[in-house]
Amino acid sequence: MAYTTRKTLLQGVLKGDESSWEQFLEFYKPLIRLCGHDFDLTEEEIQDLQQEVLIEVNNTNVIGKYTQSRGRFRDYFRTIIRRKAFRIRKQRLRLIEQMPGGNHKTELETTWEKEWQDILLRSATNELKEKVNSTNFMAYDLNVNQGIPASQVATMLKITLNQVYLAKGRCTRLLAEIIEKLKNDDSL
Repeated sequence: MAYTTRKTLLQGVLKGDESSWEQFLEFYKPLIRLCGHDFDLTEEEIQDLQQEVLIEVNNTNVIGKYTQSRGRFRDYFRTIIRRKAFRIRKQRLRLIEQMPGGNHKTELETTWEKEWQDILLRSATNELKEKVNSTNFMAYDLNVNQGIPASQVATMLKITLNQVYLAKGRCTRLLAEIIEKLKNDDSL
């Protein structure tokens, strides 16, 4: 399903039109579910995610705050969904940490911590991808994540070797900043 939001749909939701709200739900609930699956949420957590996102849309006037200068509505909305999904996963981790069992980490706690770090990195990487140009991201991804030598990346992307190193350095620094921001975000 392609997610292209019609301005008339958003305007209808803003005006309180029930038909527009139903169309909005029909259009965006599957996107919320997909994001929930991306974060490996349970079915119950996905239902919580849908409810929390839709409550935020209603209570905080998410649609009214959106402006086209921010980019596409679906990207703006996806950021809201991700933050809620992060918060749900973080809550799960906190519950595990509060379980009785002393100071030693159980295998389950270690697994959850690894999953949380994986989700944090995946989300930060997605945000990085949106913040840098596609060539820089591809150079970084091919060299760092896929382990392709910088000289081959330069040839593949038809850029200089120096550009590969610059892209790698910039993306690495920005990714570290994004991860730190996400770690310190109390709403997650």
